[in-house]
Amino acid sequence: MKHRILSGIAVLLSLAVVFTGCEDDESYTVSSTDIITTLQTVNATVTATSATITSTVLDLSAQSTTAYSVGVCYATTSDYSSATKVTGSLDDDGTLTTELTGLSTGVTYYY
Repeated sequence: MKHRILSGIAVLLSLAVVFTGCEDDESYTVSSTDIITTLQTVNATVTATSATITSTVLDLSAQSTTAYSVGVCYATTSDYSSATKVTGSLDDDGTLTTELTGLSTGVTYYY
């Protein structure tokens, strides 16, 4: 009998530890705000079928590089709902360079 009571107490204590360990001690939220607040287009070098977009991205110094990706979205209309996304590279000084290739001649692209 004594063994059952001690086993029951051990089970209750284990459950108490599990349920109190699952309490939300810290409140975590996912931010959906923009982390880039300033983007300056510096240059767009265009050929018949390609373009190199160079920009300066400011205000990323407080962000971890795993928190974002950089690049350019472009489309043949100013409605970007069906835009193509191309990943670019970001230098230490904030210079973003993105290469757009496979463009069609005589078509206007928006980026």
